Amino acid sequence: MLPVILLALLIHLNQAATAGLWFWASGLLLGMGLLMIPFLLGGMGAGDVKLMATIGALKGASFIFQVFLISAIAGGILSLLYLLYDRLKNGSWVGRKALQTVCIPYAVPIGAGTFFVYWMM
Repeated sequence: MLPVILLALLIHLNQAATAGLWFWASGLLLGMGLLMIPFLLGGMGAGDVKLMATIGALKGASFIFQVFLISAIAGGILSLLYLLYDRLKNGSWVGRKALQTVCIPYAVPIGAGTFFVYWMM
């Protein structure tokens, strides 16, 4: 991710100098900051935070905030689908897996959110 973040910095500096630096830094910091609390609480991996930071560095703060909102919706839908699958598979909402931590790859909703926002632009 670091090479892409540095490449984004060079591209934005080349295109807009100081304004490009601000665009890059605001996107990077917002992308990182939006998922930092869930990461620090153990609900998200560092890769998800780095992915959001990289997308933010490339596309800016406005874009990454939209991606964050759409990703939250996509993550909720993915979680509901997992719960429905688990219900059909195990036959109950509460069972031996009730006390276990379930890991859902959040990169999938982030990717879906990124493609959706990019497509809607």
